[in-house]
Amino acid sequence: MPEASAAVRYTVPPFGGLPWPKSCARFGSMSFGVMGGTMQPQGHTQVMVRIADYGQSPQAACDGPRFRVVEGLDVSVEDGFPGASLEELKRRGHRIVTVDDYNQFGCGQMIWKLDDGYFTASDPRRDGQAVGF
Repeated sequence: MPEASAAVRYTVPPFGGLPWPKSCARFGSMSFGVMGGTMQPQGHTQVMVRIADYGQSPQAACDGPRFRVVEGLDVSVEDGFPGASLEELKRRGHRIVTVDDYNQFGCGQMIWKLDDGYFTASDPRRDGQAVGF
């Protein structure tokens, strides 16, 4: 049992199964989660931004490289970020921290309910699959 002062990490995705805002009505409803301790809320946000703002499919959003705010201005990034983005982070005072363990970036599964079926996505960072039936 955690101590009263211990930080509690969410275990239920904040948008899981809920209707999207009207601006995202084309998405219908989706149940999803990005697990990973301190990475969990960061992963949820990154996946949602990729889908809602950049029009990526759930699988593309899951596959995309992630970053993780470690502490203060320390940021770790996965392979695949453009060099220009990393240079801009450094220019703004961030320190890029190298992490060789892909487990540090969470993992997610998604089930998107469509009018005529389901679209599922599963994170390549883990061994698993998402299934809708």
